[in-house]
Amino acid sequence: MKKVWLLLLCLLLTGSAGLSAAAATQSTSYTVTLTINGKEEVSQDAYIPSKLYMGLELNKAQDLYIANGRMYIADTGNKRVLVVEIASGEVTVVGEGILSQPTGVSADRYNRIYVADSKTRVAYRFAEDGTLEQTFGKPTTPNFGAEENYIPVKIAASDNGGCYIVSEGTSAGVIYMGATGDFLGYFASNTVNKTLYDIFADLFFSDVQKAKLESAKAASFENIFRGSDGLVYTINKGDQSSIKKNSINGVDMLQNNQNLPQLNRLADICVTADGRMITVDTTGYITEISFDGYLLCRFGGSAGGSEKIGLFSTPSGIAADSEDNIYVLDAASNYIQVFSPTHVQAQIHAAMESYNNGQYDASIETLTDVMKYNNSSYFAHLYLGLNYMQKGDYQAAEEHFRTANAKEQYSEAYWESRNEWLQSNLMYVLAALLVLVIVIFILKHLHKKKRIFAGVIAVQSSLKKKSRFYYDICQIPFAFRHPLDNSYNVRKGETGTYLSATVIYLAVLLLTILNQTAAGFIFSVDLRSFSLMNTVLIFVCALALFLVSHYFISSINDGEGTFRSTYISVAYSLSPVVLFLPWLIIFSNFATIDESYLIYTVLGILLLLCAVYIVLAIIEVQQYTFRQTLFNVLVTLFFMAVLVFAISISYLLLKQVIDFIVSIITEVNLRA
Repeated sequence: MKKVWLLLLCLLLTGSAGLSAAAATQSTSYTVTLTINGKEEVSQDAYIPSKLYMGLELNKAQDLYIANGRMYIADTGNKRVLVVEIASGEVTVVGEGILSQPTGVSADRYNRIYVADSKTRVAYRFAEDGTLEQTFGKPTTPNFGAEENYIPVKIAASDNGGCYIVSEGTSAGVIYMGATGDFLGYFASNTVNKTLYDIFADLFFSDVQKAKLESAKAASFENIFRGSDGLVYTINKGDQSSIKKNSINGVDMLQNNQNLPQLNRLADICVTADGRMITVDTTGYITEISFDGYLLCRFGGSAGGSEKIGLFSTPSGIAADSEDNIYVLDAASNYIQVFSPTHVQAQIHAAMESYNNGQYDASIETLTDVMKYNNSSYFAHLYLGLNYMQKGDYQAAEEHFRTANAKEQYSEAYWESRNEWLQSNLMYVLAALLVLVIVIFILKHLHKKKRIFAGVIAVQSSLKKKSRFYYDICQIPFAFRHPLDNSYNVRKGETGTYLSATVIYLAVLLLTILNQTAAGFIFSVDLRSFSLMNTVLIFVCALALFLVSHYFISSINDGEGTFRSTYISVAYSLSPVVLFLPWLIIFSNFATIDESYLIYTVLGILLLLCAVYIVLAIIEVQQYTFRQTLFNVLVTLFFMAVLVFAISISYLLLKQVIDFIVSIITEVNLRA
């Protein structure tokens, strides 16, 4: 039952032909936007309620469409379509006596009206004056399928007089009909999401067995919208919804787009003239997405069974006019709420339009104004970077891309700025390298003839003799070149101590941290989410778990190595990381995404070498054969997994016991 104040509003509303419009109060919800930390956070209002349409006497209306200054409403319960002139408020009724349950409505540039009727199982095309022009019944052609469902629930107009129809329960795709009602084929079909069981059945089940199983089906569509650019937008049915931006060939242009926000239980979608996608879900949240898939804002919410302006009970349709106002149809409340963009959101729209039109200075000026209100706006920083890219100011672009953590775009800007620097300084770089090579050659020649570095070599030799720690550290290159010989020296006690091995482990840990934090921006982790404590704990626990597990398994399998030799030999096995990872980190600061394969390939080789060196160390220290070593490693890994599982179970049980004791103590204190 409506609130008393809402009923009083109805009495005060004025309009023409049954239309009522009234000013609305401030939204009771809040707006969230994507910030530079990658999270959706509360920001300034993007849209505020500006109008409320309540005098149309709607009855469970299921769809809304706006085009050419007109609002088209599928008034389902009243078996009609309403055409409302937004400027004047004039209302025209279409389809009375023909329609039984209109659930979808659309219009083309000639103001022809297209209606999907789920009860009659027919789609209709009406002329501008409401005259029935064409019906779109179930196709009879063999390529449609005799057993295929045909229950039109949503519709989108095609300018050639045809239409795109979403049929309830149809998973083959959107039904594309020609102007004369002929079936032209399926459009933008969804792919089948097979489970592991489905894959197993395909591989091992017979045709008879497969026939008894329910075949996997692609997700069906919930709604459809055809943009002014000719692209067809669809949303999937289900809790986890998705948007498809289909080209004229049916190819999803948003496929694998990592920028799209998470969307749940979408009810409808509309697209503005500049390509912004606006959705509403069944819980009442409205989401605005840029043409390239970035979240611009999200607002609204559920009214919770009451009547609250800015919130919704059962939203069923959404549309936008040429002035960027958003119209939301509520099937339960039987009214339409209108939201107008605030200054900040209007500026964002203007910046996007300027950028798309090549007016980069104007876009930069507008986005700078936006940042006065929200300096942490991901979109503002991203598009400032894109604008500066187009202007050729690559350093400014890099700064904004770095702030937005937009690594792909940063890579493009850095590649351009690096090329500019190389074009200006390449001769100097080559000259410096040539000089360096000549100097090295001369120094080697002088040392060969006159032993100019004899003093340095003598000091180094003396240090190796006097300091065991220095000697052990200097053995790292030898361990890399001769891993078996070094492991033999470790087993004999000639190389390595607990101190030197611990220093090597600490060096590897430090390099691991630097690889995440000091590598090039493109390859480093986001420092805002980096946890030094977690990195240290994972490294220390993994190392300790391996060493203890390996020593335990080796002890019961006749291994000859001591814990000391195991501890030291494994440390020296990490020599590839110690020697080469620093150079890889330095190189990453000058690499782009296109060169990432070099970095990841070298990193993979280093890790593989470490694994091989550890196996060789086990062979030498434990005096195993290769088969024994392989068995030892596999059993060690299994034992590590068992230990992790046991520790996890113990932790959970202990936590439950502690929580139980705490709850008892709390209860006793409350009763006391």
